[in-house]
Amino acid sequence: MTAVRQLNFSDLCFKSQHKEILKHVSGSASSGDMLTVMGPSGSGKTTLLHSIAGKVSVTSGDITLNGSPFNKQQRRHLGYVMQEDVFLPNLTLWETLYFSAMMRVSDTFSKQEKLDRIEKIVTTLDLQHCINTVIGDAFQRGLSGGERKRTHIACELLTDPDILLIDEPTSGLDSSSAHRLMGQLKKYASEYNKILMVTIHQPSSKIYHMFSTLLLLAEGQRVYYGVAAEATVYFSSLGFTYNPRYNPADYLPFVLEEKETNRWPTSSWNQLKLLNWRSYKQAKGRIFQRYDIIHAAVLAVIFGMLYFQIENSEKTLRDKMGMVTCSFLHWGLQISFSTILGHSTDRGVVWKERTVGAYRLSIFYVSRLTTELPLLLVIPTIFNTVLYWAAGLGGLDGYFVFCGIGILNGLLVQSLASVVGICFVNLKLCFRFMDVILLGGLLIGGFFNTHPPSWLSWSKYLSISHYPYAASVSYLLKDMDPLPCNQTSLTQYPRCRNNAADLVTSHDVLANVGIDLPIYCYIATIVSATFLLHLMGYCVLRWKRYTT
Repeated sequence: MTAVRQLNFSDLCFKSQHKEILKHVSGSASSGDMLTVMGPSGSGKTTLLHSIAGKVSVTSGDITLNGSPFNKQQRRHLGYVMQEDVFLPNLTLWETLYFSAMMRVSDTFSKQEKLDRIEKIVTTLDLQHCINTVIGDAFQRGLSGGERKRTHIACELLTDPDILLIDEPTSGLDSSSAHRLMGQLKKYASEYNKILMVTIHQPSSKIYHMFSTLLLLAEGQRVYYGVAAEATVYFSSLGFTYNPRYNPADYLPFVLEEKETNRWPTSSWNQLKLLNWRSYKQAKGRIFQRYDIIHAAVLAVIFGMLYFQIENSEKTLRDKMGMVTCSFLHWGLQISFSTILGHSTDRGVVWKERTVGAYRLSIFYVSRLTTELPLLLVIPTIFNTVLYWAAGLGGLDGYFVFCGIGILNGLLVQSLASVVGICFVNLKLCFRFMDVILLGGLLIGGFFNTHPPSWLSWSKYLSISHYPYAASVSYLLKDMDPLPCNQTSLTQYPRCRNNAADLVTSHDVLANVGIDLPIYCYIATIVSATFLLHLMGYCVLRWKRYTT
């Protein structure tokens, strides 16, 4: 570890959308010390940390480390704990730290050394009692606010940063938890000779008296920089009366109102392995819930009874169309909603981890496909298996084709849902969008309306619902026995109008309901569309900058 003596920032200016947020701010932080940045909301505290961390580019000014420009390579030794505590709720505290250690700590350290580091950090931050507790969220009880905050800090300490920036570490904590956390942080900086820089809005008196160096900001400008204990003396000399019985942190706002090494620390294989492990742990609880399995079983029984040993003839065509459509639509909706929820849950975590360069974005995207998709397809495939044999739709070859098309339908829907989930942050908007695409596509896809207006007949090729539905129905009717024209409506099939003794084939029956392409065309379209949609989703993910 490189010894760190002093981090200096001088004359920093930052302008965003014609508004000047930082105005010639200067200061310094030394190793073994804690620099505290205080100020009211909107004073530029977080922007100052962003500037030092390299999240934003300053308009002017200099940042140096031991007299040298603070470049990208030196920032690899910087840890940044942002204000929002964003984690995957189904993972335990230990699993969260394990993933962070294995992913972000260099492969030059052995697994045991990484585990030892986890144990050391857990002990330092007093997290032993909740090591196996899930993170939790609004729907699942888990860690307390103070424990989540310390978990966030622990994830950064695992990388052993020489400089640690923490934005509002006491936000949302009670006074006791806040005081204990600040004490732990100050002790850590002192014992391990780290540079510690924190922002804080309005601390308690006990916490304020722990500060050594204070930088006070107001409207983006430096109002005070120096020993924290001497701030009240300084402002008193300017005519602002200070009562010693007051909390200095309450007094100061009153005054203001008045006045490159290796980019990736671990290998691509290790990143994929760990992302798969975490995705599986997170997704399993969401997808394989007991009620989902019961729900699928009940539906399988209902479908099996309704379509039990259905006849393979022209008169049961509409029944088979309804069976395939309902099955594919139902599981398409289930897969799309689960995929969108997964992206919504991951968004903040991925944004946070990407800002610290934890892993390649391409590896993350591949891990979602290799982990969540098998989980998403297990229950629908079991459902289609029960349905196929209960309905007597064919032999073993037909079973693999039918289930294969069902899997392709899931892949296609999941790829589209990924694009929607990445593009839009609002969950309701995502669900409405998918609802319009799937149900609207069902209307124009050839099931509810097999004879649309001639000027709109092409629209079925825009529906993603059309291709799996058409491919399945095509295969299920391929062995249908020819039907004499005199047993059908003479006006329904063109060849019967001239010769009532002619035979109606499965091709005629399918063409009559708008299925007019060979089955391989439908399957090739599904595969191509799935690939293009996933490529689009990845490109959008790279382009789109998420906010938590």
